[in-house]
Amino acid sequence: MSEAADGDAATRTFQVDDAMTTPDAPQAPSPIAFNRNTIIFFAVACLIIANFLYRLFVPAHEYPMRTEQVMDIGLDILLLAGLFGMRRLAPKLQILFWVALAAAVGSLLIRVLGGDASWWTGHLVYYIEPR
Repeated sequence: MSEAADGDAATRTFQVDDAMTTPDAPQAPSPIAFNRNTIIFFAVACLIIANFLYRLFVPAHEYPMRTEQVMDIGLDILLLAGLFGMRRLAPKLQILFWVALAAAVGSLLIRVLGGDASWWTGHLVYYIEPR
């Protein structure tokens, strides 16, 4: 009689453990993961906006090397792609997403529409300082 009771208890424990390992509904992300994702989204958006404002208001004084120019354009495109990828991670920061998106597009438009100096430097204004 005690063996049957022990067998039933072991079966019940296994069933409870099995139900715990295979949840029916997807689990929500932990608060720590949500906070980390929000911080990364915020950092990427602020980097894009700060980079755009720097290029808009600070004049360039020399042309970069070709490799630096290509790497800078590639970094802008990768940050834009990362911004789109992280859009759903911070639903409360959608305004920041749209501002960062406008800044990223603005950075690329400065290069394309600003002329030869803007294509090379990424800045809106270029001049050589006097000696």
